[in-house]
Amino acid sequence: MRLIRYYEYDETRFFSADDAPAEVAAARRAGFSELAQLYAQRFPQGTACSRELARSMSDLEFTTRYRVPFQFGRMV
Repeated sequence: MRLIRYYEYDETRFFSADDAPAEVAAARRAGFSELAQLYAQRFPQGTACSRELARSMSDLEFTTRYRVPFQFGRMV
């Protein structure tokens, strides 16, 4: 049985995984940061509740962990 070796992208590769030009990667980084801040401000209670529930609900834990390809998971 063969397994896919685990790896993840660092912050630089995360925004240019498709070999995007530097200016596109910079725009992605800025947009991602802005969106993350917006969600942290607007939905802090929802985020906290989701984390707490994921500990006891295997389906929620699964979808939280695998909602994006594993290479991007830590950043998202």
